[in-house]
Amino acid sequence: MKADLACTPLDEHQRRRLVAHALAAIFAGLAGGAVYTVLLSGRLELWPLPPLRWTVAGDAGAWSRTHTGPLLNALLVLALAGVSPLLHWRRGEARAFCLALLLTLWGNTCGYFVAAVSGSRGLGAGEGPGNHLAYLLFLVAALGVLTALALAALGLRRRAA
Repeated sequence: MKADLACTPLDEHQRRRLVAHALAAIFAGLAGGAVYTVLLSGRLELWPLPPLRWTVAGDAGAWSRTHTGPLLNALLVLALAGVSPLLHWRRGEARAFCLALLLTLWGNTCGYFVAAVSGSRGLGAGEGPGNHLAYLLFLVAALGVLTALALAALGLRRRAA
């Protein structure tokens, strides 16, 4: 078999990169959860310091999504990085898989934050610049996850062959 047709799994550097990005997204999700908590309570409490009154702009549902969305996307990346030894690709496909997962992870994570801060949902291209940006980020993420899942299925099929 020619070297360019040889099928290999993700290398350790690629897996470590995916894990590092997933951990950063988990941190972002926890930060979104902290803002969500402040929004619901109307104050910031860091015991033993006295509580600080703090008003957060935005919708509680949007900040809830900003908390849970990055966490779920990070879990997807961790799961696919974890099963990656079962997936084999030709040269360049593994790199495309990693890039697609990172676009999914950060497109969604940034999209949730932009939507929450701008008071939008990002479900369509209209309704102001914040909504437009959130929509574009979610669109990039959707294309990324479809690409990653297609490449994962291809890698699994090649492994079975």
